[in-house]
Amino acid sequence: EVNNGGHFQYFINTENTGDLEKEFSALETVLPKILWDNLQNAYKAYQKTDESGESDEILDQCDDIFYENEDEIDRIIDEYTDKL
Repeated sequence: EVNNGGHFQYFINTENTGDLEKEFSALETVLPKILWDNLQNAYKAYQKTDESGESDEILDQCDDIFYENEDEIDRIIDEYTDKL
């Protein structure tokens, strides 16, 4: 989801079609601290989205951290799918 529009799009999609609280509970158990903290920071910024643009800057920074850690995210996904 984040790869398709950043954290902002992820939160919109999840709020409209899923259970964000349930997803957060699952992600908290698998994400390394840096990515969990990043997700939390992105969500706080998303909740404060307004016309000032400050939240947009924070969300962009969170997107950058996500993309910088894509190899780790891919590793986590691969590890999970190997268990299936």
